[in-house]
Amino acid sequence: MNNRLIRLRSLLLEVGNDVLRRVKNPAVFPSEGSSSEIITIADAEVSRDISLAKFYVSVMASPERKREIIEGLNHSKGFIRREFAKELCLKSVPEPIFILDETQERANRIYDLLDNLTYSAEVGTEEDE
Repeated sequence: MNNRLIRLRSLLLEVGNDVLRRVKNPAVFPSEGSSSEIITIADAEVSRDISLAKFYVSVMASPERKREIIEGLNHSKGFIRREFAKELCLKSVPEPIFILDETQERANRIYDLLDNLTYSAEVGTEEDE
């Protein structure tokens, strides 16, 4: 990745979470203060031609709500793109695409599997004695 794409990715990540808070779509933020969900941009990828930007969004909510939030963000991408244009002052602003980031869930699943494996190994050695 060239330096320009790296700098653009950093700018998008820096401004992205602030822009997300301005989204008024009820699918993303149902009403002020009533939601305990946490929505953050975990990572971003910018295409070589700067036409697309994939945002990996981490959501702390139920599986159904996660899907609704990602759909709501993708539905609001026109507004989000305009907000990026205001904040970043770029010649061309990439079209945002929002993808659910499942890294934390995968990490927790692997940790649980390893924990169970360790527990099973300990139980097996105790029975052998």
